[in-house]
Amino acid sequence: MTNEKKWWRDFGVGQKIVEILSQNKGHEMIIFDTETTGLSAELNHVIQLSAIKCMIDEDCQFYELGRLDTYI
Repeated sequence: MTNEKKWWRDFGVGQKIVEILSQNKGHEMIIFDTETTGLSAELNHVIQLSAIKCMIDEDCQFYELGRLDTYI
């Protein structure tokens, strides 16, 4: 068994992501992220919320339009 880190493309979702992005060229998208102190809902807490507003261009590239980071 290897300790190699798995990325989203290793789980077979890459094609679906490309399909969704292709259908939304020229549109804005907001990507959310949360940071926590752990994985237990009973023991751990949310410590940060972040959002990035992006535009998806014709090549399915993201261009950042705005950002929000807040620590709790």
